[in-house]
Amino acid sequence: MLYLVLEGKPAFHMRVTAAFNAVLNKQMQLGERSRLPFSWNTFEPNLFKEGAGALIKLVERDAAKMKHEYGVDLVAVFLDTMGLAACYENEDKAAQVQRVVSGLNQLSDATGALVIGVDHYGKDQQAGLRGSSAKRGHVETILACLVDKDKNDKTTNHHLKFEKIRDGEEGRIVPYRLKPVNCGVDEDGDPISTCIIQWEPERPLYQRRPPSRPKTDVTLDRAISEVRLPADPDALKAAFYKFHGGNNHAANTAWHRAVKAEGLGLIDGKFDHVP
Repeated sequence: MLYLVLEGKPAFHMRVTAAFNAVLNKQMQLGERSRLPFSWNTFEPNLFKEGAGALIKLVERDAAKMKHEYGVDLVAVFLDTMGLAACYENEDKAAQVQRVVSGLNQLSDATGALVIGVDHYGKDQQAGLRGSSAKRGHVETILACLVDKDKNDKTTNHHLKFEKIRDGEEGRIVPYRLKPVNCGVDEDGDPISTCIIQWEPERPLYQRRPPSRPKTDVTLDRAISEVRLPADPDALKAAFYKFHGGNNHAANTAWHRAVKAEGLGLIDGKFDHVP
């Protein structure tokens, strides 16, 4: 495996050491010297402007080294992160994203390695990957590490979602948590720590509570239940005012907001859902 470290360089060696210690702890406790076909590099390829040529040469060099030293093939190349590897002029432009993904396909074809780009979601996880939708359309697989936030803005419910599998089943979710690892102290005596992934596939999936409906929606539901649709406008409005219970001004404001949110309109002089 070859890992291109373009973000978080100062702490990368600590994170990767903690990860390998967790996986190989038994062998290390027995005193075996682990030799791992894993390397990292801080080369910045600028895929958008310069293409994948220089990156292909670097990967081929590392592949030859791994074959010579370990007798294994290089099977995976990570780029962390894609924003720094691509150097888009505007990542909202589909053509720019397509150009970069095309370069990564050339890299995979030339070396036989799986190319894995680490990218970011925007502030709204529900909106998907940051930038152009071409990021999703032009790749084979997306594995999304997602979290929820509680009322104090603290992250919770860490989980990996199979967001896209071109020729497989999408939507599978695997829970995990971040386990803190003590890495000693710095020169000032302050503690240094990192985290490792602890998979919890048997953990029950967290179910979000549906958001409570605004009072105006509930009030309109009660009014509709009383007069039924299609309804005479005056009769429906009178029922809404009755269940709302506020003064006329507040009830009138809530009435117009609720009717709009419910998608009601006049059809042949009666209030009903507008197709």
